Amino acid sequence: MLPAVLSADLCSLLGGVDRYAMSVVWELDAQTLAVVQVWYGRTLVRSSYQLHYELAQALLDGGPAEVPELAGLGPEEKGAELARLTEALQTLTRIARNLRAQRDQGGALELEGVEVRAQLDEDRNITALIPRQPLEVHETVAECMIYANHWVARKIHAAFPQRALLRRHPPPRRQFFGPLVDTAAARGFTVDTGCVFAPRCGASAPCGRGQYYSGGCAPCGRGQYYSGGCAPCGRGQYYSAGCAPCGRGQYYSAGCAPRTNKALAASLDRAVDPRDPLVNRLLRIMATAAMSQAEYFSTGLQAQDHFYHYGLALDRYTHFTSPIRRYADVLVHRLLAAAIALDRGGGGAGAPASNRDLEETARHINNKNRAAQRAQKASTELFQCLYFRDRDPQTDRRCVADAVVYSIRDNGVLVFVPEYGVKGPVYLKNREGQVAAVGADGGCEWQSGAVLRHSDRISTATGGGTVTVRLFDHVTAEQPEPPGRSSSQLVREVVRLAQEAQEEAQQEAARRPRLSREEREFSQTKTPNLYSLLEEIRELALLDPEGVPPCRGSRPPTEGVPPCSRGSRPPTEGVPPPPCAPTAPFKADQKSAPCGS
Repeated sequence: MLPAVLSADLCSLLGGVDRYAMSVVWELDAQTLAVVQVWYGRTLVRSSYQLHYELAQALLDGGPAEVPELAGLGPEEKGAELARLTEALQTLTRIARNLRAQRDQGGALELEGVEVRAQLDEDRNITALIPRQPLEVHETVAECMIYANHWVARKIHAAFPQRALLRRHPPPRRQFFGPLVDTAAARGFTVDTGCVFAPRCGASAPCGRGQYYSGGCAPCGRGQYYSGGCAPCGRGQYYSAGCAPCGRGQYYSAGCAPRTNKALAASLDRAVDPRDPLVNRLLRIMATAAMSQAEYFSTGLQAQDHFYHYGLALDRYTHFTSPIRRYADVLVHRLLAAAIALDRGGGGAGAPASNRDLEETARHINNKNRAAQRAQKASTELFQCLYFRDRDPQTDRRCVADAVVYSIRDNGVLVFVPEYGVKGPVYLKNREGQVAAVGADGGCEWQSGAVLRHSDRISTATGGGTVTVRLFDHVTAEQPEPPGRSSSQLVREVVRLAQEAQEEAQQEAARRPRLSREEREFSQTKTPNLYSLLEEIRELALLDPEGVPPCRGSRPPTEGVPPCSRGSRPPTEGVPPPPCAPTAPFKADQKSAPCGS
């Protein structure tokens, strides 16, 4: 996030306060909600209300709600204003539902993530782990943001076809869908991942060994087709390992890759168990885990077929709506401002960055984004560990919760605990080879026995009988103490490592020389550094010996010796470098700056 003075104040839409904004305004048909026209520009926004999600949802649901901005009004005036506010929210919700329906027709996926927030008391101790509860108003805001991002992507791409920053979501690889397909099948559902042949591959045909190869496969050196490398695809047919790329540049070498998300979206919508809503939620979580990562890119380095956003089912997409927390949005704002200037005939307007520079920036943002996601995941796991740190599973009922089995392993199962948003293993076989069994008191104990694993279930066989656990079974999971050390020891070790790293950073800062105010402001030193040396090398490489005038007061440049730069000439053997005399200011018609500039 940007500093609080920006993110929480100057760049935040507060109620009753003027704020500068970059806006996308649509005029919609009142009946069909089709876009009549769209406008982009700088605006001054004053929000009438500052609503949090729960309050807005309460207004939509018709429940009791207290709006702070209406507290000082009389009953009649308050009722009229509340009715106007509710009508505006209902209109916005109707528009968002229509936008979502349009994307659903294109195959948009409704994915599911696990978001948990920690609730703290006055002493900043974690008192509860609260999974995020989805509200329709969340979807309303999300749809409006997606719509704005999509239209801004169209605008900047039209203005700068080779230098626009967009965000794409490549289709996932089919082999990543294996766990999802198998888990759904165990419940009787079929998940269609959209396995199709590439356009260039044509219809499959039998190869020499009675299997199948793609009709578009390239011939081998002997003029035959790749029959020896045939392997089965998801539909029981065969493709060649040498299959040609499809229209989106995907190769069908590791398995048939999906080219459409419509089939997957439709099959997930059908995979609903009326008796257990967690079934569909778990399948969507698994589908989310199988997705490829979305990434930023410069349009000049990708074919337009690769612009597609698989999850959102949009041909172009970018990030525009959150400049206070994403640098990509700041770049997109600059691109949009430049595009608006072009429309108005602004002289000298152009893309803020070249295609190459933009791609380098996009690569850097992608790396940082992945690092932030890993940090967020580790942070959530740390808070979950802190919550259970000092709790005794034998006495604290919060360490025991309902869990759902979503994967079978050789020595146990993987479960999801909805109450805490936790995923974890439940072991049915320990390191000593004993298996879990139900004791005489109804509790769990380790006994001699065997574990039998099947695709959709796992069984333990002991002297006391057989226990079978199936996919999507609800089980009671208990938070155990980690073997060898307690969870509190683990947390203390994490805190200790963080403190040591902070102390090392402070010691390193103390050893650095004191800098002047100017040096501190620009984080540069007066002595030559790597940056200045690289810049000098770059300038030397770009100089044109024929277009740069020789230094006054010095000998003309000799063959193989570049002109002097930054006040000095590289020494030649036996010839000391004469100093460069001051020269006239650099002129626009010169090919490069003269010495001393």
